[in-house]
Amino acid sequence: MPSIAQRSFAGGEIAPDLYGRADQAKFANGARLIRNFIVQRFGGVTNRPGSRFVRETVGSSAGKDTRLRRFVYNSDQTYLLEWGDFTLRLIQHGVGIAASATAWSNATAYVVGDQVSHGGVNYYCILGHTNQVPPNGTYWYAMPADGTWEAPTPFAHADLRRLQFVQSADVMTVTHPSYPPYELRRYSATRWVLAPAVFAPTVAAPTGVTATPGGAGSIVFNYKVTAVLPETYEESLGSATATCTGTTPSATAPNVVSWSAVPGALEYNVYKDQNGVYGFIGTARGLTFKDINYQPSNTDTLATPASVFNAAGKYPATSAYLQQRQGFAGATDTPENIKLSRVGVFRDFSVSSPLREDDAISFSINGDEVNEVRHLLNLGRPVVFTSGGVWRLEGDNDGVLRPTAINPTMVANSGASYLRPVTIGNTVIYVQARGTIIRELQLDLV
Repeated sequence: MPSIAQRSFAGGEIAPDLYGRADQAKFANGARLIRNFIVQRFGGVTNRPGSRFVRETVGSSAGKDTRLRRFVYNSDQTYLLEWGDFTLRLIQHGVGIAASATAWSNATAYVVGDQVSHGGVNYYCILGHTNQVPPNGTYWYAMPADGTWEAPTPFAHADLRRLQFVQSADVMTVTHPSYPPYELRRYSATRWVLAPAVFAPTVAAPTGVTATPGGAGSIVFNYKVTAVLPETYEESLGSATATCTGTTPSATAPNVVSWSAVPGALEYNVYKDQNGVYGFIGTARGLTFKDINYQPSNTDTLATPASVFNAAGKYPATSAYLQQRQGFAGATDTPENIKLSRVGVFRDFSVSSPLREDDAISFSINGDEVNEVRHLLNLGRPVVFTSGGVWRLEGDNDGVLRPTAINPTMVANSGASYLRPVTIGNTVIYVQARGTIIRELQLDLV
């Protein structure tokens, strides 16, 4: 039998349609089948890494799907998340992470994520309470008998394939068009909490806001106050309206606006009503502000809160961090629509009037067809993968996205499947819609 020497396998596996194409360059350095090997960049092949049994997944005996997803905080803190049928497990260094349960006490105020041991069983708290004895299923979830950590999730095994994940530090956002967005937060190696994402500023609006007129009169004055955090200068929504009736305020007889302290707030912004629009009039570090007849700003106005992702048909299918904003897209009712948060405030989708450059953004990818957005990626500039094509968001002349400068440009007319694209070096590989072709996108072409 003749011996055939092949010096390179750089051509990889050859498709059956090319078996007769000996004239093609890759025919000479390809193969019909390369099983359990990885083709190296210089043409050689090496054994693929092996695997070992860690443990049985939830529902495997019933043929239920499981989804594995890595969670990487840094090179020293990495985890493997095992998403099963309504369950979540944690794996690190090849073993399931053990629960950190303490003895149950009827005097402890438990919060979601706490773990206790009672009657020889470990439990995970799913609803805050005091003095609710395990195994009360309203408040406690029984963890596995082997002592490993496990928590409940709302995701059925049939929906796991469509879950998408995006991570920022200790927070992972989970999206699916049939579920509201969820956040998985890591507080320690054994304390993790999965909860619906809350789309509002993290700082509370001031309460107890009152306004006292400087003198008697018949003019009506309306005020609202916001709280501002240090460092990030994230601003709360506006408070309830404080109203007073009096004369025109002055330096000697000002209107005085007062409020209660907000935990963590550095300062407070005060807005005054002018023809139904609340314009900025000043900032206070204390709990009072004196209005000496300041005129409300026409350009710096109180932001209007947005109601997003709050009903079936409006839940996003994908998410990504783009230019210090978090983007969501692919909702069933508006498949071509993309929403971007305010700059640096990932859960705030409020807008101002007139628009400010850091306001939230909402726009649609408009083309000849209505194609659903399936993936958002940051590839130097934001790139949108839809079911019918790939688009680049040009932004303004500097490439920055603004409410008035989106400028989508199609860069490929082959749509993407639901499988998330993979970035390798300066290349993105994605599966074309309907899953029959793998395509690559060079970043220098994007």
